[in-house]
Amino acid sequence: ISNNDDGTYMIIDVGRLRIGVSVVRGGIVRFTSTIDMGSDSFTRALMTGFGISEEDAEHMKNERALMGGGDDFFDILRPSIERLSDEVAKLYEYWHTYHAGRTGETPVQHIIVSGGGANLLGLAEYLSAKIHVPASVGNPWKNVNDFNQYIPPIPLKKALGYATVIGLALPSGDTCI
Repeated sequence: ISNNDDGTYMIIDVGRLRIGVSVVRGGIVRFTSTIDMGSDSFTRALMTGFGISEEDAEHMKNERALMGGGDDFFDILRPSIERLSDEVAKLYEYWHTYHAGRTGETPVQHIIVSGGGANLLGLAEYLSAKIHVPASVGNPWKNVNDFNQYIPPIPLKKALGYATVIGLALPSGDTCI
């Protein structure tokens, strides 16, 4: 989220063992919840479905894209992806009907997917289609520096797993999600 952005965003931090969901407006967390699953569920599904090692499943998870019905990769991941999207949809609905409706908070205008599990190609697009809100993969480097002056040595795919740490390392008052 850019500095000084007053918009309302849902941040989905897909970690290995859990998924953190936060609603942020004006750089302040307004709501947070946790989903009891993580990207390991994707890895385990691929290991079982394809009969492959954990290393091969991790590689596949970060190289192949969710294409939709008829694709074996998608079909194997579908139960886990559906569970994730159903849980996010419940939290999205809660925000809009109970929390925002009661407090006057603004609706979520965009979903940002972060964390190491955000490297699953097509996940943001899948969530966007299911929840009917634009979604994209976050850029943890967004508020760090001017890329014309310095490019961090950690590539974006790896940096997604460090988004929280990168954000916490920013000087006070800056945000990074």
